[in-house]
Amino acid sequence: MAVPLGFLILTGVVLLAFLGVTHRVLDRMKLRPGTALFLLGIMVAGFFMPEARVTRGISVDLGGALVPLGIAIYLVGSADQAAERLRATLAAFATAAIVLVADQLLPAEPGEAIPVLDLDPLWTPGIVAGVVAYLAGRSRRAAFVAGVGGVVLADLFVAVTNAFRPGPSGAVAIGGAGALDSVVIAGVLAVALAEVVGETREAWTRLRRHRAGRAGAGRRRIRQLPAGAAPLLGLAAVTVLLAAAAWAGPRVWGTHEHLPAAYYRLVDESGTVLLETGRRIYVGDEWIDADNVHYRVRQVRRRVATAQTLGVLEASPAGASVGLTVRPGLFEWLLGVGRDTGDGTTGPPPGGKRAGPVGIYHTHNAESYIPTDGTYSINGRGGIHEVGWVLARRLEELDFQVIFSEALHLPHDRGAYRRSRRTVAKLLRERPIVLLDVHRDAAPPEFYAERVAGQWMTQIRLVVGRQNPAGKTNLQFARELKAVADEMYPGLIKGIWYGRGNYNQDVGPRALLLEVGAHTNTRESAQRAAGLFAEVLDRYFEPGQD
Repeated sequence: MAVPLGFLILTGVVLLAFLGVTHRVLDRMKLRPGTALFLLGIMVAGFFMPEARVTRGISVDLGGALVPLGIAIYLVGSADQAAERLRATLAAFATAAIVLVADQLLPAEPGEAIPVLDLDPLWTPGIVAGVVAYLAGRSRRAAFVAGVGGVVLADLFVAVTNAFRPGPSGAVAIGGAGALDSVVIAGVLAVALAEVVGETREAWTRLRRHRAGRAGAGRRRIRQLPAGAAPLLGLAAVTVLLAAAAWAGPRVWGTHEHLPAAYYRLVDESGTVLLETGRRIYVGDEWIDADNVHYRVRQVRRRVATAQTLGVLEASPAGASVGLTVRPGLFEWLLGVGRDTGDGTTGPPPGGKRAGPVGIYHTHNAESYIPTDGTYSINGRGGIHEVGWVLARRLEELDFQVIFSEALHLPHDRGAYRRSRRTVAKLLRERPIVLLDVHRDAAPPEFYAERVAGQWMTQIRLVVGRQNPAGKTNLQFARELKAVADEMYPGLIKGIWYGRGNYNQDVGPRALLLEVGAHTNTRESAQRAAGLFAEVLDRYFEPGQD
C-alpha cells in the first residue's frame, strides 16, 4: 500500500513539533539561538552514540544526560541571585524525592493507580518538576533544573540503594534514551507546564483585578521565612518523604502479588471464572481467550470483575498487521506503515527473520518460580531470566539474530518501566523486527498448566497495553501470533489481555509483553513453553508467510 503524502507530512510535523518545543525551551533559558540549536543537535545525535561508563553501576548518555545536565548546571551558576540558585537546587532535590516516593507508593504496573494519579512513569518527573518549580518561585529556569536534576538524582539514588542490596545491582543508564529520555522530557515538560500554569494564573489574576475595578485588590502579604530556614525545611521534607516511601511502599504494593488474596478474578455474565491473575483488572479491559471468545470488562467490585461477552473473533491470519521493523524514537511508530502485498494487507518484513534481530528483555528482573527457584522474587536476575535465555537460544537455533538484554531495572517498583525504556532504546538502535518483554504472572498453578504437544508446560499470555498510540497495531500483531500458535501448538497461548497501561509498547508496531506461566508453576515448564513460542515466531516470520 502506498504511503499517503498527508501521513508523511503529519509524521514530520509531530517529530518537528517535539524538537521545536525543545528548541523553544532552550531559547527561554536565555541561550543564544545558535547555541540552543547546536545543543539540540547533540541531544538527537547522542542517541546513536555509545554511553560513557562512569562507574561499574552507572553510565551516562551524551545527548540524554550530559548535555541537559550541563545546561542545568549552567543555569544554576548563571542565576542573578543566590535565592534563585537555591530555589532551583532545592526544586531538583524535591522533584527527585517526590518521584522516588511516587515510584514506591504507586502500584508497580502503570495503569493501576487512582485515575487522577494514573500517569505513565515517563511523564511523572516532568509534571512533578513543573509544579514544584512553580511553587518554588514561578521560575522557568528552576523548572528546567528541577526536571533534569530530579530525574538524574532519582536515578543516582536508585543506583546507590541497589549497590547495597544483596545480589547483583545492575547498571543504571542515565539518559540512555537520548533526546527522548525521561531526563530531557522532564526538563522540557516542566518548563512548558510552569509557563502554561504561570501565564494562565496571571491572566486570571488580571481579569479578576479588572472586574474588581482596582489593581492589586485583595492582595495579601505573605510572611517571609527566616534566612536559612527554607533549605533546612526542604531537606527535612525530602528526608521524611524518602523514609516514609521506603517504609510504606513495600507494605502497600510491593510484596503481595504472590498471595492468593491478591488475585483478581474475571467472570462472565453467568459467573463462570474466565481468568485469575495478579494483574489488576479495570473497566474497559478486554480478554480474548484460547477459543477467541472476546470479552470486555463492565464492572469491577473489589477483586472480582464481570465481563460482557462480545462474540467470537475470527482467527487473524499473519499478514494483517503493520509490517515494518520497529524503529527508534518515541514517535517513530508512526513510520511503521506496511508495504504493499497486493491484497490490501501487510505482513512480515521483506527478508523474513533475516530482516532484523529479535529483542528480548525483562522489565521485572526479580520475577521467579517458587517450585524451582524457591521464592517468587529474587533480587537481581530471577528465574524469569532463565526463561528468556531459553527463548533466545531456541530462536538462534532457528537462524534468528537475537539481542537478549539482561540489564537490571531494579527495584520492582513503578519506576522500573521508566528504567527499562532505556534498555528498549538500546535495542531499537539495532532495528529489531519484534520486541518482547518477558514476565510471569501471579496465579494458581492450575490456571496456566496445560498439556501441549504431548508435554506438560505453562501457557503464555500475551499482554498489550491499551493506553498507547500503537495499542491497536500491537493487538493485531498479538492476534496474528496467536493464530499461528493455535495452528502449530493448540493451547500454547492462554489468550490476549488488552488492558490498561502502556508497557513501553508505544515504540513500535511489534512490541509485546509475554507472561510465561505464574510464580506457582515450575520454571522448567515455562522454559518448555518459551521454546515452542520461538517456533511460533519462526513460522510467523518465515519468508512467504505474507
